[in-house]
Amino acid sequence: MACPAGMIACTACSAEIVRRGHMERCAACGASYPVASGIPVLFGDLHKYLAERHSVGVQMMRSCGGDAREMVAAAMPADAGCDSRGAAERRWAAIYQSGADARMYRHILDVAPPVSGHTVLEHGCSVGAFSRLLRDEGAEVTGVDSSFPALRMAARQGHGIRYVAADSASLSCGMFDVVVSLNMLEIVEPRTLLGAMASRAVRRVVVADPYDYPRGDRTVSGPMDGTAVRGFLRGMGFDIVAGTQKPSFIPWEIRISPRTTVRYMVDLVVGERK
Repeated sequence: MACPAGMIACTACSAEIVRRGHMERCAACGASYPVASGIPVLFGDLHKYLAERHSVGVQMMRSCGGDAREMVAAAMPADAGCDSRGAAERRWAAIYQSGADARMYRHILDVAPPVSGHTVLEHGCSVGAFSRLLRDEGAEVTGVDSSFPALRMAARQGHGIRYVAADSASLSCGMFDVVVSLNMLEIVEPRTLLGAMASRAVRRVVVADPYDYPRGDRTVSGPMDGTAVRGFLRGMGFDIVAGTQKPSFIPWEIRISPRTTVRYMVDLVVGERK
């Protein structure tokens, strides 16, 4: 049973999942996923996800009930000190919430074709800043991120937006009119992510990335530059939209602390299905 267009699917078998109480359940294989703070948590191995996110597990347990709470409790790491990823994700969620520069988001909307009336899937939506702009432009938006703390912040402000906690590299879903990825190609293997985006986009893909920002142990092994990204998308059946055919250098700033601001130069690529 295939997943309908505009829907997120079971990570085990790619069939449609249905909300039942505090769980999302697959009608085909019977797999179950907890729903916390209204956010489906679609990781095939929840224990592995929580292994370095003890505080995230605590957040989930406090915001779900019944069998979902039991499922999260069973997946929790035994050591409360196992929270390196959880602490980092909480910190970055707070940074993005208070310090992101919206000018880049506005520039993307000005350059890319209109999204009104379209279904949009945003990979790496974080606290939902761009998801909310897409919604305000008339799109039906689904935001995906692996950071549950960021998604909780997004859900508090993102009325009318569906948020999902999942791994973008292995996400299973139906088709969307537009698939977006902002600042993800340095933390998810580019060919994997771009291939997944292209295979699920009916109309277009939108990619914006600085490409070369190092993320330590999370930096990808097969980086791609702007020329390679455009060539990859052309090979997947897309024309590059005018205004994004050559590498661009769009300034994007994020305020890390009152005394520190990081400034990226971001390249925007918009591919239109041939």
